[in-house]
Amino acid sequence: MSPQGEMITPTEWLADTSIGESARISRRFVLGPYASVNGRSTADEAIADIKAGTKTIVGSSRALVDSLRNESSQRQEGVA
Repeated sequence: MSPQGEMITPTEWLADTSIGESARISRRFVLGPYASVNGRSTADEAIADIKAGTKTIVGSSRALVDSLRNESSQRQEGVA
């Protein structure tokens, strides 16, 4: 089975009963930037790209991590 077939939706990710409310808030917060760095309006659209094979799980995740890393570097340098 491919990793794409084992993916859960953003709604399922937010509803995970193994986490507390503060983690849900953090997860909700990250979905917007995740969609944005992947050129989409919603996380559901970004996931649809992965399921369609137009993007990869690693590539879409790396885009978010790189964006956050860049934002952090700019803040430390006083740019942002």
